[in-house]
Amino acid sequence: MAQTVFLSLGGNHQNSIDLLKIAIRQLEKIAVGTIHSSSFYNSPPWGFEANHDFVNCVLQLKTQLQPLEVLTEIHKIELDLGRVRIGEGYTSRPIDIDILYFGDQIIKHSKLEIPHPRMYSRNFVLEPFNEIWSFWIDPQTKKSISNLLKECEDSSPVTKY
Repeated sequence: MAQTVFLSLGGNHQNSIDLLKIAIRQLEKIAVGTIHSSSFYNSPPWGFEANHDFVNCVLQLKTQLQPLEVLTEIHKIELDLGRVRIGEGYTSRPIDIDILYFGDQIIKHSKLEIPHPRMYSRNFVLEPFNEIWSFWIDPQTKKSISNLLKECEDSSPVTKY
């Protein structure tokens, strides 16, 4: 049975919009049916200084794959688009894809935690998510995305691109 999955995509290179569009096309390979995307949003780097702002969006898709299989596919796409993972901490990157939700599952695995544990404190995730699915209920907090956005303490500006 296909599961509804929400993904956050972002990058802060000069060609980030092109890379996001390529990533979305590649994600179509694991999707069943249509992928729904928020608008692209511009936001400053979160947790570090950088030369370029980020471009972000949130996708909703359905897939037959299991969570760790989706994670493997995401890592392949990131690698294909030039993502190099270097240690811990935040850095500039051409593409970053995070699994926010996988149906209403709560997953705590050494490689994957769902719901994404840091999404609650990030306007650049919640704002685009709110655009496409404001009434989604977080299985952990039992709050809607619109309520999570209202409660978010991140004051970073997030604007439609």
